[in-house]
Amino acid sequence: MQQGTGQRVATALAQVWERSRPSVLARLAVLEAAAAAMEQGEYPDELRQAAAREVHKLIGSLGTFGHGTGSRLAREIQPFFADGARSPEGVGDLRTLLRQLQEVLEQPPVTLTETGAVAGGAEPVSDLHLLISGHDADVVDQLVGEAGRWGLRCTVVESLGRAGASHEPADGAVLFWSPEDEEEREQISRLAAQIPVVVLVPNATFAVRLAVARMGARGCFASPAPALQVIEKVQQGLLRHRAPTGTVLVVDDDPTILAVVAALLQEIGLSPVALENPARFWELLEESNPDLVILDVEMPGLSGIDLCQVMRNDHRWSTVPVLFLTAHSDSATIHRIFSSGADDYVSKPVVGPELINRIGNRLERTQLHRHMAETDVLTGVSNRRKSAQQLDHYLRLSARHQLPLSLVVLDLDRFKQVNDRWGHATGDQVLHRLGEVLTSACRGEDVVGRWGGEEFVLGMYGVYKERAAVRVQHLLDRFAAEQFTSPNGERFQISFSAGVAQAPGDADDLAALYRAADAALYRAKEAGRARVQMA
Repeated sequence: MQQGTGQRVATALAQVWERSRPSVLARLAVLEAAAAAMEQGEYPDELRQAAAREVHKLIGSLGTFGHGTGSRLAREIQPFFADGARSPEGVGDLRTLLRQLQEVLEQPPVTLTETGAVAGGAEPVSDLHLLISGHDADVVDQLVGEAGRWGLRCTVVESLGRAGASHEPADGAVLFWSPEDEEEREQISRLAAQIPVVVLVPNATFAVRLAVARMGARGCFASPAPALQVIEKVQQGLLRHRAPTGTVLVVDDDPTILAVVAALLQEIGLSPVALENPARFWELLEESNPDLVILDVEMPGLSGIDLCQVMRNDHRWSTVPVLFLTAHSDSATIHRIFSSGADDYVSKPVVGPELINRIGNRLERTQLHRHMAETDVLTGVSNRRKSAQQLDHYLRLSARHQLPLSLVVLDLDRFKQVNDRWGHATGDQVLHRLGEVLTSACRGEDVVGRWGGEEFVLGMYGVYKERAAVRVQHLLDRFAAEQFTSPNGERFQISFSAGVAQAPGDADDLAALYRAADAALYRAKEAGRARVQMA
């Protein structure tokens, strides 16, 4: 756990408790009213059902705030309001339990301390530093060049001994290892316990791979290995060290649980979207486009099981992680949860560190796989498949809310001449830099994708094409001023042309919108100097 994270979580939960305490006491009042009605023989089924709902929520929420005894008492109270439990017999025991529960709620909850690891506590890092050790100058040069295309700064040392003594802390490392050297083995183990390490060996036998894995390294390659594959493996390790980011949709009919979960998510840098009414689930699912969904099993009208099954029946949401919250841990409930397509569950009462760990671990794996499957390796922007999905999502929102979506198709000018004159490595540097410029200049909600070769697309939701054209012109001016250096030291500049189309107006579906923007791009190419054209 990052130092201080546990205390921040405890503080956040304490604040939620102060806000939620009146509603908790109101639930207790419903139970007392039901006990009185049961005792008097005037016990309508509506009151019993209301009491059953309230005690169920108390079971789930009290333990979360540190009232473990309160949660246990609520479980003992629950059978008194089960279906068919109408007899006044045992009301005395019920009264005793309610009185004990009242006394517990008059005490402050147990303060959560920093126990357990909180996944995703580390802050995202920038200006990443890669340490490389090795004697083969050609291999090292290839690794340094490839790392540079990924935006990594490199420090090169000749030996593992000097790697361990490097003055500047590294975020990751690529290390050459001779398996017979026990001292190097210990050095790798120490370094791998702190940062992601990829190991290059002369002969990657199974025994050597096993030894590397036991040292805690994230990858093992026989040297020489393709530099791209090695640096990709380093990047995977770096992603695992970053805090998970994204949006989490939380659906629960208990506002107290919603407030608790939202507070926990916010403390680790995630963006919660809370929904108390499950009938609005589909609407909010499409609006928020979440990276993870948390569902309560039991809700009025629609259960979490129903919602999960509906998600899994749609290809857009079939792989989004789903985590259930449930006060029932019996085998039948757990079977229903996983049969519906869920990935994991957490028992109520929700324990902060456990929930954060489950969410962090699930998001870490999902985002790592998604990054590999959806990101263009060279430029760092979305690939064609992912950006098309994002554009489709915004097109639906555009039609629903009558807001514009501008699509920009841009293409580097005379890019083939760069490859022919100075080689594809220089061309790759240009593409990588264009990806960086587009990403840094666009809003977080904009779509940035590479659709192949030197062609890129930008999607700007809520932006009319006139404004989009102005933004793209600024991008063009900025990129055209960039200075590139060829392998023989020549300096050169390169520009791009772009076409802009808008939905609604120029087209209503993605294929037609792309054709309109591409036609405008063709006119921009023909125009020469005026390299941004609107459909």
